[in-house]
Amino acid sequence: MMKKILLVCCHDFEKTSGGQESCLKNRIDYFSKKYEIDVLMVSNEEKEAHLYGNVQIDYCKYPSFFEKIKQVFILFFKKIPFQTGLTISRELKHKLKKNLARKNYDIVVFDMIRLADLYKIVKKSTNAKIVLDLVDIISKRYYYSKGNILGQSRNNNKFLSHVLKFGIIKKFILRVERHRLEKSEKFYCNIFDAILLISESETRELILKTGKNNIYNLPMLISEKNFDVPKMYEKKEKIILGFAGQLKTPANYESLINILDNILPNLDFSFNFVIIGNAPNDLIKKYSSNNVSFLGFVEDFKAEMKKIDIFLCPMVFGTGIKTKILEAMAIGLPVFTNYVGIEGINVSNGDNIFVANCNEEIIEQLNTSINDCGLINKVARNGQKYVSMHHSETVVDSAFINIISSIC
Repeated sequence: MMKKILLVCCHDFEKTSGGQESCLKNRIDYFSKKYEIDVLMVSNEEKEAHLYGNVQIDYCKYPSFFEKIKQVFILFFKKIPFQTGLTISRELKHKLKKNLARKNYDIVVFDMIRLADLYKIVKKSTNAKIVLDLVDIISKRYYYSKGNILGQSRNNNKFLSHVLKFGIIKKFILRVERHRLEKSEKFYCNIFDAILLISESETRELILKTGKNNIYNLPMLISEKNFDVPKMYEKKEKIILGFAGQLKTPANYESLINILDNILPNLDFSFNFVIIGNAPNDLIKKYSSNNVSFLGFVEDFKAEMKKIDIFLCPMVFGTGIKTKILEAMAIGLPVFTNYVGIEGINVSNGDNIFVANCNEEIIEQLNTSINDCGLINKVARNGQKYVSMHHSETVVDSAFINIISSIC
């Protein structure tokens, strides 16, 4: 008999505008064939409940402006992260209770720590096992974050944007939020039946911190649709370099500016640089040129990526596994990045990826290897093999089965 799973999430995976959405979509597309899955999604848009394949999706809005003010004020005197008050609304609580009353779920999964406090509703009304998909150890982001209380998107919350304009307040809130997140990550390990992380190294790290054995590595799933015959790299008059990412994310935004300002001007070969993903108008206006193109959001991500010769993706900061790097490797592209870019994946420089310590090393790698077609094609082939061995549907399915059998 199919297990019944309710997923409560705040990433609109139908849009796949970023790494989190892409990761969630790949999991749902695959696991909905094996489990009966319903989704309750928090969204900024007004949407009607509908079917996504055989997955029933219902929606609710983020808290209203006045709800946020009230909840953030209340949370100031509690130990719960502020982002909880910016995500959990009365409507969400009501719809969660309604879903739990309508169907006898075996498992309820919460996507991200900002939704974790809803476990209390599940505990009161059902015997379902509760799972928290942390994805990454989010508290680590606050050592690098450029000032967003959600640790990820740029200016995605108008209320918060106004508050964080004040430097002293921003530093104080982010320091408090980091401390609360660290405590919450440990606390929820004692509450939930299973905690999920996509990185093996972060899984080990959280196990060491907490001493708990209910923390599991569920690898990032790269759909079979992402894989393709590796493109044969050949010498040509102009090399097409590419970058992809949701540019509302501080890590992507700052990393792209670093590439545009510090890497591209120092390359000694002719190139076109293509950026896939929605970008702010000021960025497009400043950097668009004869050899720099902003494609924005594309319907067929894989088709546009296949036009690229080399995927250039050194990250200025950021934590966890970078979806775009694994997707580029799955397509069969040679990837040039740095050690921030390969966090959470066990790859080797010159074997299945090109890795550098700094901008100068990346520039040197590109300038010296650009004409070595044999090396670049070998790295591209081995990169694809790595993703197939560690992030394929079969690998993730096996890991998920082990998790389910451990808690049910």
